[in-house]
Amino acid sequence: MASPAQLFRLEQLDADLDHRRAALAEARRRLQRDPEAEASEARLERARREEREAITQQRRLEGDLAEVESRLKRDHDRLYSGQIVDSRELASLEREMQTYRERRDATETALLGAMEQTERLQEEAATLGRQTEAGRAQRETGRPALVRQVEEMAAALVDCEAEREALAAELDAPALSMYTRLRQRAGHAVSHVSGGVCQWCRVGIPPKDVQHARAGALVNCTNCGRILYVG
Repeated sequence: MASPAQLFRLEQLDADLDHRRAALAEARRRLQRDPEAEASEARLERARREEREAITQQRRLEGDLAEVESRLKRDHDRLYSGQIVDSRELASLEREMQTYRERRDATETALLGAMEQTERLQEEAATLGRQTEAGRAQRETGRPALVRQVEEMAAALVDCEAEREALAAELDAPALSMYTRLRQRAGHAVSHVSGGVCQWCRVGIPPKDVQHARAGALVNCTNCGRILYVG
């Protein structure tokens, strides 16, 4: 027949197994993909995309400026060629040239801002590129150690599982069934008793129940229903 001490040890092993499995899954996930690295790569890609967009905008403004200056030169040549003698046509040409001058000034201002933006984004992308590359190199350097860690964790997990299975094989079916049912329902099946108090629900245990549990009988807490272990 199973004793409270055996079930208490079984629960310790089960809790240890839960922790080891979660830790091993996390280590294996880090081998496959690294959230920090993915975030770094995403930041770099975003910076490079913004850099490309800024360069495109700068080139568009450079094209606009070249077009406006070409039209200004064309109108300037027409104005001083002596071919236009009508005063109204001359006035209209002057107004058109003034409009082009205003467009040129506005485009030059926008272009200056775009050039500064492009330079800033190029520097930012270059910095992020260096940081990302350094992080990538560091991860590759540390990868063999992580592989060894995963292997060691997997081996330790196998040992722990073997110990758990060996202990479970010693227990009678009714006790193991009760343990399993309580653990599935309450998360923990066994509660340590200290000072006559159940350490899970903090309710006092009748002295006779404490005595029976100390003697090796399977006694349940009258409040939370867990198996009592008096160590």
